[in-house]
Amino acid sequence: MDPAFLRSLDLSQVPRIPIRKAPPGGGSPTCPAGGAGPGECWWTCDKCLGPQDVSACPNNKQWGLTYDDGPSPNSTLLLDHMQSKNIQATVFVVGSRVIEYPAILKREYALGHHIGMHGWSHTAWTSLTNEQLVAELQWTARAIKEVIGVTPTYVRPPYGDIDNRVRGVLEALGYRAVIWNQDTNDWYLNYGNPTGYNPAWVSGNITQWISNAPSAKEGIIALEHDLSGEGVRLAIGAIDQMLKAGLQPQSVSQCLSLTDMYQESKNQSIPGQPGGVKGGDASSSPSFVSPSMASLVPLALLFLMNQ
Repeated sequence: MDPAFLRSLDLSQVPRIPIRKAPPGGGSPTCPAGGAGPGECWWTCDKCLGPQDVSACPNNKQWGLTYDDGPSPNSTLLLDHMQSKNIQATVFVVGSRVIEYPAILKREYALGHHIGMHGWSHTAWTSLTNEQLVAELQWTARAIKEVIGVTPTYVRPPYGDIDNRVRGVLEALGYRAVIWNQDTNDWYLNYGNPTGYNPAWVSGNITQWISNAPSAKEGIIALEHDLSGEGVRLAIGAIDQMLKAGLQPQSVSQCLSLTDMYQESKNQSIPGQPGGVKGGDASSSPSFVSPSMASLVPLALLFLMNQ
């Protein structure tokens, strides 16, 4: 924890909900037999959405493209394809990977993709204390700020693991959660596919969702990933399927007409950031590895050593 993250940050209104226990090796905590408790609104357990949670595009022709877990070298293939089609997406980036591949993040931002946060270490957020969650988010925010000069407003909880306590921390920091209403399950491919998941099922899911789109009451926000080569190949094919069907693949910021994608656009100090950042400075993007960026590297190495 950088103590500066907690200065002038009021967590007193965060609901007092028990911290969950994450399973060994990662994943979301297990829902208890009795379900989530009253007032917890735990999405992992009962798919409960908070009033500020985003989970769908409003129009059934819209398809919110979201890609988690990057940036990675495989992201460049997806970026090339989207650029050729003049399409933007929302990418939820992992802080520790931002400092590994800053040039890829800078390209994503330069191409107009909507940058969101996915935490530093891809740990289930309901398994973290309030202070640990602040550190996860604010180290990620600091890394992104060093690379592209802005701080994302929108975040995606790893595994979609969010409850009202986590939402309280996000609100105190000025962030808003984006979940999804369709899951391709391509995330199995990120880990060498230990479950025997058939990659062909991804295109099968996409085909089914496309056929259902005309009668749907809302548009899709789909969960996809740009970490594995196989996942990216499937994502490229999915975009082509959408376009052929006359749907409109686009970023979450486009389908919701967002004007607050980044904290700086709010023209106010960023909660929990040392000294705050005023609006209007987003155009001065620093170099890929500035002195303060370099200060993040030992932390990342320590994280990797402990995996």
